[in-house]
Amino acid sequence: MAKLGAAARASGSAADAAKAASKAGDAAATATAAAAKAGDAAAAAAKAGDAAKAAGKAGDAADAAKAAKKSSFLARNAGTLLTGGLVAGGVLYLDDKYKQEEKDVKDCMKVCLPDNWDDYAYGDLEESELKYKEIPNAGEQPLCTPQIENCGAYCGEKCKEIHDYDAPGSGLVGGLAGDAGDATGGVLGSLFGGLFGGLSKGLGLDTSMVGFASSASSSMMMMVLLFMFLK
Repeated sequence: MAKLGAAARASGSAADAAKAASKAGDAAATATAAAAKAGDAAAAAAKAGDAAKAAGKAGDAADAAKAAKKSSFLARNAGTLLTGGLVAGGVLYLDDKYKQEEKDVKDCMKVCLPDNWDDYAYGDLEESELKYKEIPNAGEQPLCTPQIENCGAYCGEKCKEIHDYDAPGSGLVGGLAGDAGDATGGVLGSLFGGLFGGLSKGLGLDTSMVGFASSASSSMMMMVLLFMFLK
């Protein structure tokens, strides 16, 4: 009888151990699933950040294109005015202060500065005697007026702002295309899985994110398991 009792207790202990092992397995599976979901969420967040960067680059490219168009138009306009008989203001001043500037900047300033700016800058002319240009429909072409305190500084700043800009280059466009493609593919793959997986691959978009997701999943799994054992 004693032996039977001991056997029964041993059997019960084995059953309890099996149940505990089963619960531990369930807990590990739950932790793995949670870590996988956390990894997917982290991957989607990273790709969303890439998409935002791509959108920012698109905005920069659009701004640069607008600046190029504006510069080109105003450069042609200034050239037309000067060759058409408009008095070029500040020729000596430009040769002295802006010798190294681009022709477009200097042409813009010749239109902007008063006709007799050199006489004021290097002679005895009073500011009240300056002959300011009056051009109908000048648009965005800068023109100094009596209300502006320093025509030289004003015209220089405005004309350089128009004509000194970073033109949209191939590097920016290439980077934009790459970022946009990666971001789009990653977001589709992370958020919609199999639904868009085939479409993304067909379009040549990158939906893997294996390295990032694996690293994030491992880190999250360790944190979950550690929390469970310490609880």
